[in-house]
Amino acid sequence: MKIKIGELKNTAEGLNNIMGEKLPIKAAYAFTKLVKAIQNEFKLYEENRMKLIENFSNKGEDGKPIVINGQYDIGDKQSFAKEYTELSNIEVEIDFTIISVNDLGNVNISPAAMLSLEKFVGD
Repeated sequence: MKIKIGELKNTAEGLNNIMGEKLPIKAAYAFTKLVKAIQNEFKLYEENRMKLIENFSNKGEDGKPIVINGQYDIGDKQSFAKEYTELSNIEVEIDFTIISVNDLGNVNISPAAMLSLEKFVGD
């Protein structure tokens, strides 16, 4: 299954929500496999995101990126935004078979979490 790497963060948040629930074994196995696949891709995404921040942020005297009010001080915001969007739009292949809603059993999940998992859960 292909997914844009920028969508992984929202998917990870939904997975964190559902992974705390008791799931039937088939669903638990599938979601555990999905978590591992997403973690690997998200790690690569974060490494590249930090490289962009390093490249485009203004640096302090110590050579490290300047952070103001919890935000990196980006010098060329337009170029940064262009490359960040390009990074976020990269499609990656996630090995996952869509799981049926019926396989989830009686799990309680918020609509927001379900929305973030919509690519992975079907009829």
